[in-house]
Amino acid sequence: FGSSSAQTRRWASLPPDSSALCRPLPPPRCSAMAPEREEASLRPVFGPYYWPVMVAFPSFCAAGAGAWLAARGASEAARGPHALVAAATEAYVLSLFSVACLQGPFYGHWRCLVEGDLGMAPWIHRCAGVLEFFVVLLRSGVARHALAGTQELDNAVATRCGLAHFLATGLMGGALWTWPFGAKLPSGLLPGALALLSSGLATDRWLRLGASGKERLLWHGAALGAALVGMASAAMLFDPTRCSACRESRRD
Repeated sequence: FGSSSAQTRRWASLPPDSSALCRPLPPPRCSAMAPEREEASLRPVFGPYYWPVMVAFPSFCAAGAGAWLAARGASEAARGPHALVAAATEAYVLSLFSVACLQGPFYGHWRCLVEGDLGMAPWIHRCAGVLEFFVVLLRSGVARHALAGTQELDNAVATRCGLAHFLATGLMGGALWTWPFGAKLPSGLLPGALALLSSGLATDRWLRLGASGKERLLWHGAALGAALVGMASAAMLFDPTRCSACRESRRD
């Protein structure tokens, strides 16, 4: 009891302001804090470079590839409509995914400049960046064929293109759900819809040239299944507390 009363007298002798010394200190804020902990500072969904990076740049590359083939095609067949469409759509897919895969290693910059907080955890964006890199890697073999207007294609190259389309549709399936149903911003779906259309058209061209009809249908069926899985996965992984558009709609 004596030690307790002495401790009480010591606390009583302290000035009134000293009670703040007993309060727990708030956790330090660090600019390098992981994005998943920064729930109070959500970034706008559309970054300042979203439309230039996701639509304008790929469209410019697609137009350039089509113009190149139209002007430099080796034969009339190489300058035909099917070859021109394949060149333009292939350029669109490759240019878009070449930039989008940067969200894997540079997610912090991607979040600030291109695509903000859309309702997905950072690890999901980083995994998407890795898959987008593999899409570019698998499709790189048909790039020179697209610019040359090739009329024949090796089966191995066509198969790799089919696999790349399978991965791309899975990724874009997530976008098909996230933008209109999660973030409730259908306009943001435009890049994903164009990528899905371009990948489908280009892949169908290469499968017709380098694979059998049955194999072509199998790849398209697998891509459709991947898109459905991507949509279902996005619905399960979506977190409205990480979506800046959801927070703004609740305030309104």
